Amino acid sequence: MNMITSRAFDISNLHVRKVLTPDGEGEFESRLVDDPNKVLVRIKMPGKKISDFRAYPIDKLQEVEK
Repeated sequence: MNMITSRAFDISNLHVRKVLTPDGEGEFESRLVDDPNKVLVRIKMPGKKISDFRAYPIDKLQEVEK
């Protein structure tokens, strides 16, 4: 069984990676140019093959460690 743990979001790491959001697990995409306190995260839509991009405040995100 894989355990998923989390830690504080590392804004200095700009690589695409899994993150925990208030809406569940997503994939970090980039920082927002017009608001340095927010980042863009791709969220898989439940029951669909498409994804949605959402902006989240940095303090609402956590890193995923497996």
